[in-house]
Amino acid sequence: ISEQLHGDMLPRLKAVIGELLTGKNRTVILADNLDKAWDQSQELSRVSDLLFGLLNVSGRIATDFERDPVFRGKFVFSLILFLRSDIYAAIIGFAHERDKVPVRRMSWDDPSTLLRVLEERFLKSDLDLGTPDEVWQRFFTATVRNRTARQYLIETVLPRPRDLLYLVKRALQFAINRSHGRIEEEDLLSAESEYSHFALNSLLAENAGQVQNLEKLLAQFSLSNEVITELDLLAYIERAGVQERPSDVVNFLCELAFLGMEVDHNRFEFLYDEESGAKLSAMAGRSAEQNPAGLRRYLINHAYHGYLEIKPGTGPHPQ
Repeated sequence: ISEQLHGDMLPRLKAVIGELLTGKNRTVILADNLDKAWDQSQELSRVSDLLFGLLNVSGRIATDFERDPVFRGKFVFSLILFLRSDIYAAIIGFAHERDKVPVRRMSWDDPSTLLRVLEERFLKSDLDLGTPDEVWQRFFTATVRNRTARQYLIETVLPRPRDLLYLVKRALQFAINRSHGRIEEEDLLSAESEYSHFALNSLLAENAGQVQNLEKLLAQFSLSNEVITELDLLAYIERAGVQERPSDVVNFLCELAFLGMEVDHNRFEFLYDEESGAKLSAMAGRSAEQNPAGLRRYLINHAYHGYLEIKPGTGPHPQ
């Protein structure tokens, strides 16, 4: 099969694609939704072979066109595959040479970078805006719960562009319905509850059947304090009738960034970078040893506070 593909079919396909792209300055193909059929119960070693093969091929295709004397210099071609970070973290252990995997991580830990996505949406519109500061002055209230609008948005959403844009779009809709000239504090607070439900539904979608009764388990957190102990977690797991091993369930909630681990006294970290899991877990273990009760503590991510009606003010970031 391989000989047939490389001997006849692929060269002909390459020639056809090359002719179609000739004359175009730059062509970029983005492949997404590779996570639609993702299931960690599958044979991960085989799935990883497939995904690593796709990652390697994506670079080789562009290189083939660059080296081909027929098409060299006639166009610029790129092929990019988007892969969820949790999927990458699950399969990277099967890579034979990690350092040679052609991967670049998209991180949104820098608040200014995340806010820039929102600012660019406004600046690219036909609103005659010159600078990012004009966006905030013209369209947003100055403060929300005694914080700047920028700070409020960063502390409320998960660090992902889709989450930030969802919250702002819903707030904008509330502002329009209320005939406000800009997005006011009450519009953002109304949108926060809807965003929280959106974030929870996204989390359930990412579960992919790994934890049974996950929705029932998450409901157990309703009206709880934002900081909880591992004893609280064990009680919630038991009441929800979850059959998986409790330690695996807790680790899974941390991997989903629903819970943040206490890595130092009253300092909590969320696992937005899955490859840092071992380090944060070790830090959390040492922090628990310094706790008088010897228990690990966890912080419920603020993104889920609105829908679950989490009680604020008991953790490191009181409102």
